[in-house]
Amino acid sequence: MPTEKYFEALRLTQKHHTSQTKTFSGQFTWKNRHRIKEIIDQFDIHSILDYGCGRGKQYHENVDEKGQNLEQYWGIQTTKYDPGVSMYSREPQGKFDLVICVQVLGSIPKSDLPWVVNRLYGFA
Repeated sequence: MPTEKYFEALRLTQKHHTSQTKTFSGQFTWKNRHRIKEIIDQFDIHSILDYGCGRGKQYHENVDEKGQNLEQYWGIQTTKYDPGVSMYSREPQGKFDLVICVQVLGSIPKSDLPWVVNRLYGFA
């Protein structure tokens, strides 16, 4: 169950996302795309949830040397979720073969980590 600290952190994140800063851009997911691709290939992954995708720039702005965006490189349409970004704030539904959560847990108040981690497991 979310605490008031969680909701305060969420409000701050939402406010931050409306600014023009470069943070929460998804750059760390982009930097780790090759590692994630290895997991996709090794475990025959067909569905991915990016929990805390930020503004999603890693999906629609970045391209590799072959001109592929992240989903093209991985070969999988990714479900994007971030409660702090209005366009990605719709609650994910169902189960996923892989749940990625890059640079997110450090933004969650410590007292809320148990329920958030249980939620992540629930999507897997």
